[in-house]
Amino acid sequence: GPKGQDRMREVGADRVIDYRQTPEDAFDRQYDVIINASGQLPFEKGRQYLQPRGRLIEPAPSIPLVIGSALRN
Repeated sequence: GPKGQDRMREVGADRVIDYRQTPEDAFDRQYDVIINASGQLPFEKGRQYLQPRGRLIEPAPSIPLVIGSALRN
């Protein structure tokens, strides 16, 4: 929500994308870091939006997500 978006900007986010209001094509470039605060961005999809050494951060990952990401690396 708006408070969370404001908080992300306060901690230095260059861009905040609200998954509820922004079309998927808003990911128009590659990023150094993506914080998937909503948990709505699938890991595989998020990886395609990262720079080669970029990081996708999942604040509350599920067990299948953790196992799946470990197997892919």
